[in-house]
Amino acid sequence: MMKNRFYLILTILCVCNLQPKTCFGQDCTCNDDLQFLIEKVEKNYFAFKNQKVVKERYKILVDSLTDIAKKNGYANCLQILRKYTDQFNDKHLVVYINEPVKDKTKIPLLFSKTETIIIKESDLLKKLNSKDIDPIEGIWIIPGTNYEIAIIADKTTNRDFVGFIRKADSLYWMPHQVKLEIKKGYNTYTTDFFARDHSVYHTSLQNFTNTSFKVQYSGTIFQKIYPPAPQSTSINQSESKETTDFGFKKLDNQTCLLTIPSFAKEYKPIIDSIIDRNRKIILSTENLIVDLRNNIGGTTPSYKKIIPFLYTNPIVKDGYSVLATEDNIAAHQEVLAYPELTEDNRKEYRKIITRLKNNKGGLVSFPGDTTKMSNIYKYPEKIGIIINELSASTTELFVLEAKQSKKVTIFGSQTMGSVHSLDVNTLSLPCGLLGLSYPLSMNNRALKIPTPSEILKADIQLPLEENKNWVELVRKHMKQISDSASKSE
Repeated sequence: MMKNRFYLILTILCVCNLQPKTCFGQDCTCNDDLQFLIEKVEKNYFAFKNQKVVKERYKILVDSLTDIAKKNGYANCLQILRKYTDQFNDKHLVVYINEPVKDKTKIPLLFSKTETIIIKESDLLKKLNSKDIDPIEGIWIIPGTNYEIAIIADKTTNRDFVGFIRKADSLYWMPHQVKLEIKKGYNTYTTDFFARDHSVYHTSLQNFTNTSFKVQYSGTIFQKIYPPAPQSTSINQSESKETTDFGFKKLDNQTCLLTIPSFAKEYKPIIDSIIDRNRKIILSTENLIVDLRNNIGGTTPSYKKIIPFLYTNPIVKDGYSVLATEDNIAAHQEVLAYPELTEDNRKEYRKIITRLKNNKGGLVSFPGDTTKMSNIYKYPEKIGIIINELSASTTELFVLEAKQSKKVTIFGSQTMGSVHSLDVNTLSLPCGLLGLSYPLSMNNRALKIPTPSEILKADIQLPLEENKNWVELVRKHMKQISDSASKSE
């Protein structure tokens, strides 16, 4: 069994082959990119081989998208390609815009079919000057940018309100294009938020008042400029001291809070530094809360220093499998040039590459390993980990390890559901404007649980309408358990 399995590589691997086969020009079409995408996915993507793709349904989709791509030139090409990848429901299988873009005149073509809202300025102002409008309605800006967005009532099956562009960069976003679709619930607003590349994220609006709000997914702040508001009245008046930045603080004499919004490789020194500075406090405090909301992942070494605090018994890690194709083997070989590798790492990785070469065309499985530690710390005695729908990838691997501890309880809602895919390979599509990111390896959990994605649910569900106060809810819950235990002793 391979001890200390090489998760470092499997989670930082992102091999970028960014040299397109042809330059973007009149001879390169959306269909060229689509056929390249289909070829690479069918050949290299393990889920295509492992899952039971319904051939008739798949062929109908491919034929339909091919017809559309041939007719559209390059218009709306990004959305066409995403309709192909979306069928696999894999958060690591992504078509994206290659940055930096050399010929930016092609970008508006990608989004030329985006929904638009056309309304006369006089009609818009009349609507917004009505006395019975909802607090979300108005003209909003994103401070520090030239973005100006109007939000108005527009009830459909998907939304109660729609936000559309009034002013923007006229590159990625054009006037009248829909930027947000909003639904109102009890004391909450949820939204389908369209990012810079028009990809959609279902998220919520936080810290809402009649003059400002924040989009949970991106942290984007919106400020209202019309109609003017005489005072700021919050839709949820309860105050919160929570933060979305990296940090550590003592909430009370029983509880500490560690906030980690990302496990990305570049943030590992920050995470390690925070833990090292506060190690004595953590080890002398009864309860620890680890806030992982909106943490979409990164590398497993970034959470290595947290594991000793939660360790109570051996932690079993799943193995992984790789489809041994030419592209995937080449991607693994690129890793040998990584400066982060020690010589022992390189030796281990050469063995992996040799196995792949010796089993071309097959799905090569590598065993998991078990983490054993000699020390079990008394404190923290209880650890609460907070997750939400934007906790993903490496964060989900951490949750799977943490759940094996007797100290840990998971709070919140559920994770994104991207734990089945691990490392990724990136390839430029022929026209050069777009790129493909696809998973190189599969967590062996996918062999036991054969679904496109596996969502990890919290042990204790917290009310979504109080999401900005989740830390306080967890603190009170853990304190109540601690106090009850003290009284019974």
